[in-house]
Amino acid sequence: MLNERLLEPQAPAEPALPPLRILLAEDSRLAEVYTVRLLERRGCSVVVARNGREAVAACHRQPFDLILMDVQMPEMNGIEATAAVRASEREHGRRTPILALTAGTTPEENESCRIAGMDGCLLKPVREQDLSAAFAGLAPVAADGGREESPSLDRAALMAEAGGDGELLERLVAIFREEAARLLAEIRQAAVRGDGTRLSDAAHALKGTAGHWSRGAVFRAAARLENRELGVDPEAAAADIKELQREIPRLLLALDHILS
Repeated sequence: MLNERLLEPQAPAEPALPPLRILLAEDSRLAEVYTVRLLERRGCSVVVARNGREAVAACHRQPFDLILMDVQMPEMNGIEATAAVRASEREHGRRTPILALTAGTTPEENESCRIAGMDGCLLKPVREQDLSAAFAGLAPVAADGGREESPSLDRAALMAEAGGDGELLERLVAIFREEAARLLAEIRQAAVRGDGTRLSDAAHALKGTAGHWSRGAVFRAAARLENRELGVDPEAAAADIKELQREIPRLLLALDHILS
């Protein structure tokens, strides 16, 4: 069980602006639960879209004060969805701020986001201070390509990011456990079938989910695997998968220790 002191209810964060209507386009269940709770603590109302097509449809149904758009999603990615939203807005004379959500950006991705019409970027997982900066006049927040990795998971830091909500932290760990198992299975199946596209998509999703906790071994192996070409270097891909099989249980064990 979590330390009872850590489970004591804390006062919700004061909204930096009047309550906002926010569209969150996010296909990761863990990231969705975490970000929605973070926004709701600030008094925001949140509509969730699980892919780009749902995000565009939601924008057609109602106006939003801010859109948080995951860059890589199934069916229609965040860049394509942003371009579609901007095209529709030009017809109606309205422009909604859109911030990209990404586990790490490259100069090429930054340029694609800018061309599509995004106003800035938030690095995943979204941090309280980054959200505060984004809310301050809805100013864009630039991602620097990655946070420094902590040598070990820090209970106090994770609890702070969960707003002192022990129940939320336990729920996020449970979601990660399920997501990591599912995505690792998808990666292994894709490797056996020689499906490089599916392998890359599953590795990207695992990278983002693991990056919520640490940019350690699981994050790095998934990031390498995301960019592997199965037909070019199958042995390297196999080594990355083996590392994921070894390191995911270690990360889960470390999280269990934090919850105990």
